[in-house]
Amino acid sequence: MRSPELKIEAITPVAGNVPLDLTLRTPCAWLKSPAAPIFGGCGRPCPAHAPPGNRTYAHGENGLGGAVFSEPTTKPVATPAAEMIRQIVRKYPAR
Repeated sequence: MRSPELKIEAITPVAGNVPLDLTLRTPCAWLKSPAAPIFGGCGRPCPAHAPPGNRTYAHGENGLGGAVFSEPTTKPVATPAAEMIRQIVRKYPAR
């Protein structure tokens, strides 16, 4: 995230090993000042027929193996991640 060669346009967590509400909290808690806005992605694991993500036996109750972070001070943006990704792709069509 600190590389001068990269420009991070969005952070787009998705559900998988834990529900989306937990994956959205992670970058909000880790990053005091996120490099880019955070947009919620898919609320269920892929493929769509997979069982809902909840691997507390492997990842702990918070999805971080028990690591504790302070309450997030940033919030995800209400725009869905898929819409933001479409906007970014249209903004940079040749990349």
